[in-house]
Amino acid sequence: MLKLNVIDKINSASRNSCVDVFRAVAIIVVVLYHFNDIIPFGHLGVDLFFVISGLLVGGILIKN
Repeated sequence: MLKLNVIDKINSASRNSCVDVFRAVAIIVVVLYHFNDIIPFGHLGVDLFFVISGLLVGGILIKN
């Protein structure tokens, strides 16, 4: 039987869940901006998402 390690990765002590919250906020801001211009400067959510993702990938590259 194939065991997925997703739950182990999510509950890992080295995982910083605050970063996931910021990425989720960035995605929600962009979606709301595209649908109805509810949030001014919503396009900055894309920049925020890429900066956070770049920090995560950079951290993985530096660690290995």
